[in-house]
Amino acid sequence: METLQELLVKQELLVKQKQDLQLESERLAKQVADLKASQPVSVEISIIPPVVQLKTLKYFDPLNQLLRQIPMRQYDSVSGLNSIPAKYFVDLLPKLEALNIEIKWKSSKDEILNFINQHDYSISIVENHFLILLKASLNDWNLKRAVPQVKSVKKFHYTLGLQEALRLEQFLSTLAPADYSFNNDVRAEFDKQKENRDKFKVVKSQSVVTENLNLLNLELKPFQTVGVEFQHLAPRCILGDEMGLGKSPQAIGVAVKENDRTLFVVPSQLVLNWSRQIQKFTDEVPHVLTGTKPTDIDYLDLLAKERKVKFTIIGMGSLGRPLNDETGKYSDWANVINLSKFDRIVVDEAHYIKTSESNRSWVVRQLVSDKLSLLTGTPIMNRPKELWPLLNMINPVTFNSESSFEYAYSNGNNGVRNVHELREILDPLMIRRLKSEVQQDLDPINRIIEYVELSAKAKKVYNKCLAGVYEHLLTGASQEITHILALFTRLQQVCTVAKYDYVVDLAQRILEAKEGEEFDKVIIGTQYVSSAYVLASKLKALVITGQMNMEDRMRVADNFQNDPARKFLVCSTKSVQEGLDLTAAGSIINVDLLWTPAGHQQFEGRAYGRLNDSHSIDSYYLLANKTIEEMKWGLLQEKLNTIEQVSDGVSKSEESSGIFMEMVRQMKETGFIPLA
Repeated sequence: METLQELLVKQELLVKQKQDLQLESERLAKQVADLKASQPVSVEISIIPPVVQLKTLKYFDPLNQLLRQIPMRQYDSVSGLNSIPAKYFVDLLPKLEALNIEIKWKSSKDEILNFINQHDYSISIVENHFLILLKASLNDWNLKRAVPQVKSVKKFHYTLGLQEALRLEQFLSTLAPADYSFNNDVRAEFDKQKENRDKFKVVKSQSVVTENLNLLNLELKPFQTVGVEFQHLAPRCILGDEMGLGKSPQAIGVAVKENDRTLFVVPSQLVLNWSRQIQKFTDEVPHVLTGTKPTDIDYLDLLAKERKVKFTIIGMGSLGRPLNDETGKYSDWANVINLSKFDRIVVDEAHYIKTSESNRSWVVRQLVSDKLSLLTGTPIMNRPKELWPLLNMINPVTFNSESSFEYAYSNGNNGVRNVHELREILDPLMIRRLKSEVQQDLDPINRIIEYVELSAKAKKVYNKCLAGVYEHLLTGASQEITHILALFTRLQQVCTVAKYDYVVDLAQRILEAKEGEEFDKVIIGTQYVSSAYVLASKLKALVITGQMNMEDRMRVADNFQNDPARKFLVCSTKSVQEGLDLTAAGSIINVDLLWTPAGHQQFEGRAYGRLNDSHSIDSYYLLANKTIEEMKWGLLQEKLNTIEQVSDGVSKSEESSGIFMEMVRQMKETGFIPLA
């Protein structure tokens, strides 16, 4: 056991050792401090967009004071990192250099400065597209909202079709000049498209284009020459003139002007009318495609070079429903038509494709050509959802998203918003004239002829009646005028009954096209009371016939004039020729033909009005194809022209007798030709 003295000695020794260790620790600490003090102040700099990071390796008060002054600076005490927005680094760098501290570049100085000097949006043209480079980490939300058609190809890289130059330029105009840059090619494209837009505005503001258009067997009205020129400048466009202003000759006119092999896609009931108009205006017989699937002959006609014709027509009904296989939807007609490579496609009544989900809309929008004219008299601009399918067909790249288009321009209640922007988009794509704007070029009564093809059943009945007429005319049977006139009347009635569906369709088309206009009502006239009641039932229309007394007729006429919900009036033609005011109508339909032109003039006068109540009207004459109605119309037209050119007319009895006897004479000369 140790003694007390030994323990005290040990204690003194331990105290001495502790003192020595303390002195050694202080000496080493001083050496470390001296070593640190002898090292230069340094900072490591790197960039992680959108911030520059600075890491200080020793405390240096002037540096720390400098960093504390930078807005939005963030400091991590654990890592010693200072993160500052990159845009402040340019001003900070010379101040760091003035402190004589060592700068260690973990990211190169050029890399950091290049990022800082890069514009938010850098734009060039590559492979017929705009290439838009966004500064790294920049949110693309503003760009996508302003220009929904941009497409991301990789991180911070976007492409946009050149046709969207206007939208892109408008978006850039909302930014500060320092936030974007583009090269000379982009500037040239912006200028070129502005020049084109200015040309469109000039053309659309003109009342006539003086260029010689004597390519047609037709004298175009001044405003129609403007429509032809607009289609020439805008090869893919909407011709949206009000119904009755002659969109068909304008579409045919530009096809002839540019020598285009053209496909006309039209409602099935209008195939005959288009065929006649093309022949009338061009002397070319169009090829008509029929059937819901192309035949071997159709493939030859469309694909064999030596069999291709200038003009081809197909009814929307013939295009058929799309088929489905393992690859999805397809259409035989669309496939062969696209292989045929038409120069131009014309779609009449283009609002028929307004419902994007419908099969008809899908099939028509599959058709491809460099030039496209969409004809519609319906003011669909007020309903963006119905406008999109037309724009999608004109430019499927720009207008590729129906939902985006609706979001931008629909107010959600079948109305429109952002109207000014929508008009700017449509300005180079659409021309629309109203009658009120071209009134000086129009006749007060615009007479329009439409032809109706009889059904197979109607042709059979017609041929039987026609044979009965010739039996009396050529075989010496009864030659009494009244008897032959009765046979003619029976022929006329067969034609009238065969037109019922066409009349209903035409009346509804007119109403839709004139939506929102002052004179949007339609009068339908037939000389047969039974037909008047049938048509009134089909159209849910008011009706006036000669069986009603004048008081009842006036009551119905007042209802038609004053009730905005009453759009259609069907009447027996002679029952409204005098004493009734029907000027609320802007259109009349002559279902069949009277024996006197004066009768039709009086019928038209009920709607056209007189003096202070007058306004122009469209007067439709429906003729059964290749029937006696065509002969009768030719004679009526001659008489009508004569009456309108001289002050003194002829009596109704003379007109009626003259036309009837001339028809008898002509029919005897031509002989019996049944409808095929």
